[in-house]
Amino acid sequence: MCGICGIINLNDQTVEYEHIDRMLSLMSHRGPDDRGIYIKENIGLGMNRLAVIDLSLNAHQPMSNETQSVWIIYNGEIYNYKILRKELMDKGYAFKSNSDTEVVLHAYEEWGHLSIEQLNGMFAFAIFDKKKKELFIARDRLGIKPLYYAHYSDFFCFASEIKAILCYPRIQKTIDIQALDQYFSYMVIPHPKTIYKDINILEPGHTLTISFDFVKKTKYWDLNEQYLKVVESWNRDNAEMTISRKKVEEYYIDEVIKRLKKSVKMRMISDVPLGIFLSGGVDSSLVLALMSELSTEPVKTFSVGFEDGDKNYNELEYCRIVAKKFKTEHYEFIQKSDVNNVLPESIKHFDEPFANPTAIPMYYISKLARENVTVALSGVGGDELFGGYPRHVALQLINYKGLVPRSIQKVSLYILKKLQQSPNPYSFSDRAKRFLSASNKEKGVVYEMWRTSFFSFLKNMLYTDELKSQLANDNAFIEYNFAETPGHTILDKALLTDLKTYLPTDLLTYCDRMSMATSLEMRVPFCDHEFVEFAMSIPSKYKIRRFQLKHLLKKVAFKYLPREVIYRRKQGFSVPVGYWIKNDLKPLINEFLSEDLIRKQGYFNLSAIEQILNDHDKGIANYSSQIWSLLVFQMWYKQYMN
Repeated sequence: MCGICGIINLNDQTVEYEHIDRMLSLMSHRGPDDRGIYIKENIGLGMNRLAVIDLSLNAHQPMSNETQSVWIIYNGEIYNYKILRKELMDKGYAFKSNSDTEVVLHAYEEWGHLSIEQLNGMFAFAIFDKKKKELFIARDRLGIKPLYYAHYSDFFCFASEIKAILCYPRIQKTIDIQALDQYFSYMVIPHPKTIYKDINILEPGHTLTISFDFVKKTKYWDLNEQYLKVVESWNRDNAEMTISRKKVEEYYIDEVIKRLKKSVKMRMISDVPLGIFLSGGVDSSLVLALMSELSTEPVKTFSVGFEDGDKNYNELEYCRIVAKKFKTEHYEFIQKSDVNNVLPESIKHFDEPFANPTAIPMYYISKLARENVTVALSGVGGDELFGGYPRHVALQLINYKGLVPRSIQKVSLYILKKLQQSPNPYSFSDRAKRFLSASNKEKGVVYEMWRTSFFSFLKNMLYTDELKSQLANDNAFIEYNFAETPGHTILDKALLTDLKTYLPTDLLTYCDRMSMATSLEMRVPFCDHEFVEFAMSIPSKYKIRRFQLKHLLKKVAFKYLPREVIYRRKQGFSVPVGYWIKNDLKPLINEFLSEDLIRKQGYFNLSAIEQILNDHDKGIANYSSQIWSLLVFQMWYKQYMN
C-alpha cells in the first residue's frame, strides 16, 4: 500500500522536484518504508511505500520496464498477481522483483489499457508511457483505493489524498457550493465531487488518459451492466429450474462459502503480519471463521469499545465470544473519552468535511492493530451485498403500509414525536418516525429521505439567502442513482444504489483514510469484484426473508458461529455521538458554532443554528447527526480554508 502523486505540465515546462517532494511529505503516513521520485521534463511521479509484498529494494517505485520507456507508481494489492506473473513470463517477460507492481507494469506492456480487466484487487495507479507521451491512470472497480485529480488548461495533478494536491501552488482553493449542499444532505460528499471546485475524485471502475491533446475518462466496469447480465442468467436458470426452493437456498449457501473463502484466501497473501478487525457482528466474524480454517496459526483479532454512553456502543461481549471460539490472539481497547483530540486528527486526514462518526472507532482500531500487524481484513461490504440495513426491510414494508389506515399512521407518528428523544439517531423511535414520514412518496424519494441528514426544511432554515441563490435546483444524488439503477425487485435497486453510493463515498472512504492514517493496510474480502458479481446473481428473496435481514448470510454463518452472535440485534460500528454532544463536545460546539465564525463565513443563519441546538438540548428533536455535521464542517473550514 502506498501514497502516490504526480504532475504533468501540458505546456512542456519541467516539473520541479520540490513540488513532488512536498506532496509526498504530506502523505508520509501512507508509506513509511520507502520513497521514490521520477522526473523527466514535463512529467513528475512520486510514491511513498508501505511494504507488504516483496519487502526488498527490488520493488522500489517509481518502477520502470527494462528500456525505461514505461514507468509506474502504484497503490494497492493485486491478489491474482502470481497467476498473471506466470502468464507474462510464458510470454517472455523478465521480472526483477517478486512484487505485484511489476506484474501491473508488464501487463500494461502486453495488453495496454485493457490490462485493467485482468486485475483482481484494490488499486489506484498511474503509468507513464514515454513513447505515447501519455499518462494512464486507473482506479479499482469498487472504489477501495482513492485517487484525486485537478485538471487545468496547462497542467494535470493527481494524488492519493487531497492535501497533496492542495499544496501545489497553482491549485485554486475554492469551495464547490453544490458539494457543500450534498455534504449536509449525506454527511459526506458523493463522487466525483470534492468540497473543492477544481478537485475531483476518479470514480470507481474508471480510467483517465492524459496527453498534450486530450484528457479522456473511460468506464471499464459498471455495476448496472453486471447486474443486467446476471438477470439474464436468472431468467435462463429459472426456466430450467425444477428443484425446490430449499435446494436452491442450499446451493447458494454452499456457493457463498466457497467463493467467500476464495476471496479471504487471496487476501491473506502477505509478506508481513496480518489480522482482522472484529466487530462481533456476522460479517467480520464470518471472515474470521474462514481465516481460521485457512491459517496454521492463531489469527490476530482487534476490537474496540467505548466507555462513554451506555452498552449500546460496546460490542466487546460478542467479540470475546467469537475470539474465544476460534482461539484467536485477541486484542481489545476500551476507549475513554478523547473525542476532543481525535476529531481534529480525523478531519486532518479527510481533507474535506466528512461526518460519518464511525471514522472515530475505525481510527482507534487501526491504531491498535498497527501495533501488532501491517495488514488487517475487515467485514465491510456484507450489508450492501446481502441486505443488512433496517432501511432494506423498511423499503419492502412500504408495500404493506397502504393496508394501514392513514388515520392510524398519523396518530402513531404524533405519539412518536411526543416521546422523549433518544441521543441515538439509530433508535427505534427515530427510525419509526422516518418510516411513517415516508407515506405516499416514490420509493426513490423515500430512499433519499432515509439517507439524508439535513432535510429540505432544515436546509432552508440553515442556509443564508446568498448561499441558496447559488444552489442548483436538483441535488438529490441518492434519488437520482436509485432511479437510474435497474432492479428485478425493489431490494435489488436498494442494494445496487448502496453499492454505487454509500459503499465507495462513505464506508470505503473512511476505511482507507483512518487505516492509512496509522500506516495500516486494510483488505475487504466482501468487495472482491468477482464475489460482488456472484452476490448480485442471488435473487433478493433469499437475502431478506420474512423481513429478516441478511437471511442467506446468516444461514451461512450458522455453520460457523454461535447463535447468540448471529441473531442478536444489529448495532453496527457506532459511537456515542449523542452523549458526546451533550458532554465532551460542548466546548468545541461553543467555539466553532459561535456567532463570530458563523457571520464571518456567510453560509449559515445563526438563528437556525441556535434553534437546532436549543431544540436538541430540550429533547424536542434529535439533532445529533446535524450538530455533528455542522461541527465537523466548521472545524474543517478553520483547518483548511482560513
